[in-house]
Amino acid sequence: MEKNRIYLDANRYLPFRRRKDGRGFARDGSALPFLIEQFIAVAVTDIYMPRYYKSDFLCLPEKLKKRIIFFDTKGSVDRALAVLRPIFEEFEVFPDEQGTFLSYSGDKDIEKQMVSNILTLLSELKVFFCGMDKRLFIDIDTNHLISSIANLRTACRTGGSRTTLAYLNGLFSSYKSQDIDSMVLLPPSSGRMTTVFTEFVEDALYEKISHTAHQLGFPRLSLKVIPKLRRMMKELSTRPPFKQITDLSLKTISIVTALPTPSAGAISEAIASDYLPPVTSFSSEISRGLEYWWLVEPEFFSSIHTKEEYEDWESMKKNHESAEELFFK
Repeated sequence: MEKNRIYLDANRYLPFRRRKDGRGFARDGSALPFLIEQFIAVAVTDIYMPRYYKSDFLCLPEKLKKRIIFFDTKGSVDRALAVLRPIFEEFEVFPDEQGTFLSYSGDKDIEKQMVSNILTLLSELKVFFCGMDKRLFIDIDTNHLISSIANLRTACRTGGSRTTLAYLNGLFSSYKSQDIDSMVLLPPSSGRMTTVFTEFVEDALYEKISHTAHQLGFPRLSLKVIPKLRRMMKELSTRPPFKQITDLSLKTISIVTALPTPSAGAISEAIASDYLPPVTSFSSEISRGLEYWWLVEPEFFSSIHTKEEYEDWESMKKNHESAEELFFK
């Protein structure tokens, strides 16, 4: 029985904090347990993270550490690159293998805003395919994505680019917002996390809620399960011990209720799935988790913890900055 799970690229959310060795600032992994605690409250049982995170980065109790699943994102990244190839070719821009930044070797005079639109589309598509491949909830800004698509459509002239953008516009425009009942955890007490996690994941109703939430990614089922979720979440929030540690709130989730019309070519092959990842903002869970993290002030825990990793990260950052300078010089 598949359960509710999310895609989390932690470096998008972890706060910066001064390193203990004095070498500037780094992402502070000590905040991660507080973020995970918030996701547990909304029926998330597994958190998928890119494989480049290492298990020793996770300063978590052993029971929670088992809920973090590392996976290789290369297949999802490759699909995003394949779908956007007509656009790359038209604008004569070339992404790196990770789809992190673009290089330029053509003669076209490209506006910086168009490059920004392409990068937005590439970044969000990578997350989308990760969600689709592993059947995960994702956090992307569909409104920003649709706006970037619209801007590119005004500039594209080739048939391949226009077909790709038209399909993507239809796909992301088919997401519709739904409000469902959700739980939020009250401020934490010291050492409470493992107990909270056990209370949640070992509860039979919580397990049923998590399985039902997972069905929101199947367009043929999505609208049918929302009333069930509302009833079960209300019931769980009124039962001990959850009544003492949670409040009931509303959570907005965007789902597809009907599969978009198939398209031809690479994009049709890439999005041949009966699962379209539900989209929701993680901002409320992140904000609450960080708020409680500030209250507790745990010891700093860097996600970059060896000299080699630090130097690799510094090198990658400098290469990225150099690429930007060359691109827009």
